[in-house]
Amino acid sequence: MSTPLFETLHITSDVSVIVVSVALMLISGFAMTRITKRLRLPNVTAYIVAGILIGPYCFNLIPARSFIADIALALIAFSTGEFFKFSTLKKSGPKVLIITVMEACLASILVFIVVYFILGLELNFSIVLAALASA
Repeated sequence: MSTPLFETLHITSDVSVIVVSVALMLISGFAMTRITKRLRLPNVTAYIVAGILIGPYCFNLIPARSFIADIALALIAFSTGEFFKFSTLKKSGPKVLIITVMEACLASILVFIVVYFILGLELNFSIVLAALASA
């Protein structure tokens, strides 16, 4: 695996690593949206592809730290949330609410059944995995 960009530039401060990483995320996300607009793809696709490219498993430009991943996910969630309109949610809200609740509940129930009854793992562990499955 190649040396991360911040080590090549001899950036040692944790704050500097975070600032450089966020700057790289913003620049690469913006550049990738220019490409995906031409392909008529959503911006979220551009952000995900940019994250994969600059991440530690491709070009290794930013470190694999959970805090940086949280910032990236927050940016993606914010950009996705800007398209929700109250009128649209009001019109299709009950359908979306029912689908969301059913999906979360059924995922939890299915994971619990598989983990506890079929795989035979402990009850506490099965409950935790079922709770994670709803997310």
